[in-house]
Amino acid sequence: MRGIVEVLKVQQGQALIEYVPILAFVSIIALVILGVIGMQANNNIGLVIPYFP
Repeated sequence: MRGIVEVLKVQQGQALIEYVPILAFVSIIALVILGVIGMQANNNIGLVIPYFP
């Protein structure tokens, strides 16, 4: 039983390492989409830095 648990732990670690870039990619895309929507809503499409306070 202990051997099975060790194998599962290793597989979970590898899965996390594989999913981290995917999660980062998705989160970056979501931030870009939100930024574009915010810029269009404020009619600041030509503004390079949309996050001024």
